[in-house]
Amino acid sequence: MDDMKPPWWLGLAPASGLVDCNGTQHRLQWSAGRLRAADHEDVEAEEALAAFGGDAARCIALVDAWRRASGNVRLVTLGRRPSEGPIGLPSDRAPKTLLSRSDWRGPAGLSRAESAIRAGFEAAALFALPGPLVDRLVLTSMASCVERWSNEAFRCEHGLRLGAALSARAMPALRRFGAQLGRDVPVVTVSPSQPDASPAITARIEAADAPLVVNAELPVAWLVDVWGRGISEPDGRLVLGVREADEAGREFLVDVAEWEPAGPITWELAAVPARVVSDDDGRWRVRGT
Repeated sequence: MDDMKPPWWLGLAPASGLVDCNGTQHRLQWSAGRLRAADHEDVEAEEALAAFGGDAARCIALVDAWRRASGNVRLVTLGRRPSEGPIGLPSDRAPKTLLSRSDWRGPAGLSRAESAIRAGFEAAALFALPGPLVDRLVLTSMASCVERWSNEAFRCEHGLRLGAALSARAMPALRRFGAQLGRDVPVVTVSPSQPDASPAITARIEAADAPLVVNAELPVAWLVDVWGRGISEPDGRLVLGVREADEAGREFLVDVAEWEPAGPITWELAAVPARVVSDDDGRWRVRGT
């Protein structure tokens, strides 16, 4: 195991898809956190040609649009689980042309209306990409938000949106975790924890015949480290966070949650180290706690 927290993309399978590039089918490939125009050997040369009035390759314009969209906080409320249906738009809804890097002048050179038009045009093209690439774009946006979460101004501006994204992804797992106590769990609240704070989960029965109420604070990083990798509930265990990983991203040292009594009607979280390993059929398994 490495002694450093792994990059957010480690363990995510590469993804690719075909797009129309000026009348030819070309491949876009995502791996190790980056999107590449696989069928363009010299991207810089093609960008220079476009700057002098040549035809801009749509693949390269899509990669540029991806980079600009990858920090868009609005994307964090999108996404799906591996077993859920397609995400994005039908490919015939995609704009056939996009502005190349040489065609846009940056925020200082565009009016607000022009910027909004460009952003909408690019979003339509990106969301018409094959589903696995749209998934990776959403995770890239989440990772960008994790990096900025320590900034107080960013938390004040975007905390509600990040909280909604975190709650939507974590609530089903927390309901199942609460049910381990043998009670109905009708109420689960999830909120982002403060930077560098540890996860905190409590469960309480308000009255003898009342159902269980679960309150949780989870790091925003849970979105990419745990949910994004698909390791939130291996073997029915709730994973709280990732500490280390092997180089291939097939084994992670994690913290899993266990309930610890804190009174006759109250339970608190206990975090227990464990190894999560990907077996031959791609399923994640817990190996020791």
